[in-house]
Amino acid sequence: MWMGIKKKMKKTMVFLSFILAFLLLMPLSITWAEKISTNVIAVEKGDVIKVLYRGKTLEITLYGIDCPEISQPFGQKARQFTSRTVLNKSVIIEIQKQQSDTQYIGNVILSDGTILNQNIVRKGLAAWDLKNAPDDIKLESLQLIAKDMGVGMWARKIAPGTDIVSDITLAKRKPSNSKKKPTPTWKNLTISPFLIIVIKISILIIIFIVLVFLALKYTKYRKTKTLQKPASIPLTKPDSTSPMTTIVKESDPDFEQAQEAIESNRYAIQGLLDDLSGFVFTLVENNSTYDTEMTHHKTTIKNAMTRAGVEETKRLLLLEIDQIQINSHNYRTQLDQANNTINEQKKIMTEIQHDAKLDFLTKLTNRRAFDKTLKKEFERTKRYGGTFSLAMLDIDFFKKVNDKYGHITGDKTLQLIAKLLREQTRVNDSVGRFGGEEFIILLPQTSVDKARILMEKIRKKVQDSTIIRDGNKIKVTISIGVGEIDISSETIENFIKRVDAALYQAKKSGRNLVIVDQSQNGLNS
Repeated sequence: MWMGIKKKMKKTMVFLSFILAFLLLMPLSITWAEKISTNVIAVEKGDVIKVLYRGKTLEITLYGIDCPEISQPFGQKARQFTSRTVLNKSVIIEIQKQQSDTQYIGNVILSDGTILNQNIVRKGLAAWDLKNAPDDIKLESLQLIAKDMGVGMWARKIAPGTDIVSDITLAKRKPSNSKKKPTPTWKNLTISPFLIIVIKISILIIIFIVLVFLALKYTKYRKTKTLQKPASIPLTKPDSTSPMTTIVKESDPDFEQAQEAIESNRYAIQGLLDDLSGFVFTLVENNSTYDTEMTHHKTTIKNAMTRAGVEETKRLLLLEIDQIQINSHNYRTQLDQANNTINEQKKIMTEIQHDAKLDFLTKLTNRRAFDKTLKKEFERTKRYGGTFSLAMLDIDFFKKVNDKYGHITGDKTLQLIAKLLREQTRVNDSVGRFGGEEFIILLPQTSVDKARILMEKIRKKVQDSTIIRDGNKIKVTISIGVGEIDISSETIENFIKRVDAALYQAKKSGRNLVIVDQSQNGLNS
């Protein structure tokens, strides 16, 4: 029995899924405004054309306008105008309604982006179809302009000396019957896109509520069946250790988990429904605001549709265009200023990044940047082969210079040594301040013998240099340790230790010397 009920519930859920899909797709199926690109093969009337689409001949009636019959003079002119405009030309048809398999009502969009329906009304060769397009403000406005300008079938025979403004005023005092709007009926009501969205969302809300209701009913039914199971057993006092008591106790956690899951889903669905409700409220509010603004614009256009009003509208439009151009110029100026500021900031950031790699006193590469350069050279040599050498320099008795002549003189001494090192090394060599009065030089693609020759040259240059400060002539010397990398089995740390040990040996041996480390993978003893 229970399996049969489960099958029925599954069938019910499948049926509800089909209903859900039908309700979601139904609003989409009745929403028109489909656009097709085709060629016009015939013009039956000013507002009726025939096109060839996918091997089928379709009859398109222009939406929202009504042309005179061909037997009337302006009916012939309307047909001629339409023929000149679209016959044997490619156009885009925006379908509004379908009357049959081969008959449609829609707008004809020309290659220049204008709409044929509106162009015919503007020429005074068709009237605004108030019955089928009561809310088309554009067509109504174009018809009023054509009437006021007296073009096409709205032309009036004005006697010599008659004031045109007076004629228009009389025409306004005695409005024609064609301007009276008919009582709205279900046939001429149009559905707003906002309303379609609201309907779709409302359907989704109803479906969610139905699903929640069915889920709760299903849970209640399962709970009832669970409680009814012991009733089929003879009514005896159950023992606390009996199998049935154990089964009920074991089923309690599952039932509680199911209850918690349903409660969690209920809160989630409730939150979703609240969000949908807020969204619907926003759509309705926006739709009301949109309708209010459109009514206001419609009233404004009606009040301005005189010959003087057209000129005033033209003047206002020109003023608006001037203001837009001014705003565009201001925006361009602001963008240029922002671009200049960004470029200046980039320049400053580049300078900051460059300065971050330099020692502030000597303007040589600092310890951190030099370590990165050394690591890159080590990886490059290890991958592509070759060799490089390293030299470490220390100013002899530099503390005495600071103590005797002052720290400013000590700084000048450091700057002089740094300048001399830059002048004596190559462009691809890297010179850095290792710390205090110590300097370090990386010599790519250089053997230890060539490095020793260069260091001897630098040592002699420093020895022969003189620092003049406050009338004092100061002479300093440097001690140098040199080594070559053993790229096959040595790390950077071990290599630096070897070169540093050579520098220590130079200072220990009497200073003002260049000592070359000859050991590999170890320190001098």
